[in-house]
Amino acid sequence: MTTDERERVSAREINDTIRYTCWTVYRRTGAVPPQGAQADLETVISELESADVVIRGLYDVSALRSDADLMVWMHAPAAEQVQQGLRQLRRSALGASMEQTWSAMGLHRPAEFNKGHVP
Repeated sequence: MTTDERERVSAREINDTIRYTCWTVYRRTGAVPPQGAQADLETVISELESADVVIRGLYDVSALRSDADLMVWMHAPAAEQVQQGLRQLRRSALGASMEQTWSAMGLHRPAEFNKGHVP
């Protein structure tokens, strides 16, 4: 889906919405993800989206650090939902082949000087 196909949301609506966000980094453990890991991941993403937990991106960060291979950017209305999403991802076939090395959680809040500056 492209930005043009999504419903346009005003800066005010975005700023009135609380979203917790998390960036979590994983390294490969050497285990090869089993056959069907991609389909399993797609199922997990779909289940998370139905609970209003969004995986905003999956990024290859293997060239940035020696202990990093994949970064997951996730957000949800509550910190507990983000944590549940991370646990669900960890239980997936892909998650079973990786180990968490770093994680940080944040909160979206309106920009201090320019309320129109939104994600």
